[in-house]
Parts: sequence; structure tokens; C-alpha cells
Amino acid sequence: MNWLSALAALARVFAAIFDMAREAQARGAGRAEAIAEAFTHALDLVRKARDARRAAADAASDPSKLRDADGFRRD
Repeated sequence: MNWLSALAALARVFAAIFDMAREAQARGAGRAEAIAEAFTHALDLVRKARDARRAAADAASDPSKLRDADGFRRD
């Protein structure tokens, strides 16, 4: 085995190590992106729920916005 083939084999080993490290980093970045997307979706849902709750409170606070009594209520 001459020096050139030994250096080529060593270069292949280093290339394989760097490829594994790059793949691990890409998986980590993908995971972080998925987590960020899930948090954004959760925040959107919370925002929609908060807006709906405020709209319901506004409607209940103004009696003119409520439905009229239709005579069939049993209060």
C-alpha cells in the first residue's frame, strides 16, 4: 500500500464523517423548523379562540345585539 492510496482512504473516511455530521445537522434543522411551525399554528389557534371569546363577550354586553324573545322561552 503506497502513500497515495493511504491518503485517499483517509480522505474517504473524513468525507464519510463530514457527511454524517452534515446529515445530523440537517435533521436537527428540520426538527427545529417543524417545532416552530407547530408553535405558530398553536398561537394562531389561541389567537382565534381569544378573538371569538371577545366577540361573544361584546355581543353579550350589548342587549340590543341579542336575539329577541320569541314567546317560546320558558324563563
